[in-house]
Amino acid sequence: MRLPPRLSPVIPTLLLATALTACGGGGGTSTPPVPPTVTLAAATTQTLAGGKPVALTATVSSSDAVSWSLASGAAGTLSATSGASVNYLPPAAGVTKPGTVTVTATAGGVSKTVSLTLYPDPGPAGLSLIAGSIATPTDLDADVDGPNASARFRKPTQLAIDADGNLFVADDARSSGAFIGGHGLSLRQISATATATVFQQYDGVNTVSGLALDRNHQFYISEIGIQSLENRPKGGALRKWQNNAFTTLSGSYAAPWLDYQQVDGPAASAQFQNPVLLGVDADGTLYIRDNDKLRQLTAAGVVSTITSLPAGIVSAPDGATYTVDAASAVVYRMATDGSKTVVAGVPNVQGTVLGPLPGGLYRPQAIVPTGLYSFAVISGNAVVKLVLPH
Repeated sequence: MRLPPRLSPVIPTLLLATALTACGGGGGTSTPPVPPTVTLAAATTQTLAGGKPVALTATVSSSDAVSWSLASGAAGTLSATSGASVNYLPPAAGVTKPGTVTVTATAGGVSKTVSLTLYPDPGPAGLSLIAGSIATPTDLDADVDGPNASARFRKPTQLAIDADGNLFVADDARSSGAFIGGHGLSLRQISATATATVFQQYDGVNTVSGLALDRNHQFYISEIGIQSLENRPKGGALRKWQNNAFTTLSGSYAAPWLDYQQVDGPAASAQFQNPVLLGVDADGTLYIRDNDKLRQLTAAGVVSTITSLPAGIVSAPDGATYTVDAASAVVYRMATDGSKTVVAGVPNVQGTVLGPLPGGLYRPQAIVPTGLYSFAVISGNAVVKLVLPH
């Protein structure tokens, strides 16, 4: 039977719609493929030039193959460009300061990265001279600029380091006639080539208990006052070097007869009893140990008590915390599990002895990490390099 002509155009349209629906078109829905999840694991995130290979593993939720690549310009090589596991091979030499190496794993169109910090090879384990004299200090010692063993320090007490490897030393300048009443701070710089020079000098500084340097090369110190006859807390202040002078950020020690308390709040009204500046983070927050408490001063000018320190403020690259003990003449390592061991110096034997560990130290005053397994330590009137076994 022939269909009426007016119905003929409809049938092809219906057939087309049916065909499109069967193929997933014409308003039908399809489920896109689910991308796999990719998880990366690294045996360590820190390594040395000339160090051991770092094992990297990718776990993928699908059967997709994994490809690996190094960021453009990154030092070192990969043992392979595909497979579930590869090794990152550090360069043998040529690394002069810490840098970041980024490794990327890609599977099923999904990429994940892991960042490794590559440090220079610190050399063999032991103690060696950076600058100053290893002789027993005397009251006649004075500041002298110069390289390595020709440099002299008066009474160095604090250390800090910048991103270029320059060390900064808070030295006592009480013997200098440039200061009113023989009272001042000589901030010395030791370059990466171990040459000591005067960086800044400032009059009117009391006992410097801490020194820190931020990413913008701004210097901060903590000071404590003179002990009162009534044996009250000394009081103390946090100060910042700017416009060729120190500006007080918070605290005071001007009146030794006052009973200073640990008072939180706005920086202008906060108080400290015995502040020791521990470090400064990328946001400009200062971290302080004040007798039995940990405290912070934010860039917004607020002092508060905290329960713990952020990672990296006092810990070394290996995650442990290293401290000096002047009376015992040693450097301690506090591991993340709380265990404490002597890593340099002979307990209760004073005297700087260079060479293989344990070596010897003279009333060590400060320690600062300079790389992976390496540190700068104030020993008597010298700054020495400590390299741990690696």
